[in-house]
Amino acid sequence: MELNRLISVEEKIEMGFIALAKLEACGLSASFEYEETIKVINDCVNQEKHLLGSLSSEEILNFRKEILKHCNNRGLSLALGYLTNSCYYRLLNIINSMLGSESYDYAMYLRYDLNQIIFLFLDYLINNDAYEEIRDELILYKYNLIFMNHLSEEDFLQTRNIDIINIESKNFKTDCNPDLIFVDKSLLILEGREHVDTLEKYGDNFKESNNYFALVMISILELIARLVLSEEEILQYLQNDFQYLMEAEGVSLDVKNLIQEMLNILEQLKDRIEVAR
Repeated sequence: MELNRLISVEEKIEMGFIALAKLEACGLSASFEYEETIKVINDCVNQEKHLLGSLSSEEILNFRKEILKHCNNRGLSLALGYLTNSCYYRLLNIINSMLGSESYDYAMYLRYDLNQIIFLFLDYLINNDAYEEIRDELILYKYNLIFMNHLSEEDFLQTRNIDIINIESKNFKTDCNPDLIFVDKSLLILEGREHVDTLEKYGDNFKESNNYFALVMISILELIARLVLSEEEILQYLQNDFQYLMEAEGVSLDVKNLIQEMLNILEQLKDRIEVAR
């Protein structure tokens, strides 16, 4: 099977999720068109599973090599609707989960857990008039998270409910595989530092652009999700990052204020998260 055939299906799934984001932004998430779009996505996902299930182990590895050639963006927060090759990143995540690697599986569940925490924030922010100016961008970000993680996607397509917290990655953490700490360091610390870099870059005028405002908000949510999810060994690194952001003279006061706003919202949401953990 040619990779192009699979990419064609991925592009249809991508277009479907972009359409869902636009419909929700227009207040049409309860519409007939929204439900029909989900049916189209479901059909495409089933086709995707069939095509991937027909691959041999050798074909999976060869496809992965080809896909990697199209995945050059580091620190990728928002691909859906922004990158012309976003479907390659989605497909890479799925292919990795097919390799039978405990580390890749753990990484997928860890990203799923980060998503679960972020979805709680997004539900609050999207329905709060105080953040109306970036509502469309936050809605697109929500669907981006679903599109890029097949576990979040399964939740959404089966139940339409993605804000019930159930932390799954903890089930992987045993003494049998100490290598998983390297996954923690990569996804939680190193990717977290990339979000710290993003927050350092934006000055006092970032709210003049909705795109920049949304990117700042996304980086803050990504960092807070890591703070909530991390255990002691990782937690200290992230706490140091937050302390740096709040104290450094080079970080915009507006950014610091927005971080504090999100930490205040966390206080309102934390009971739902702590029960799940």
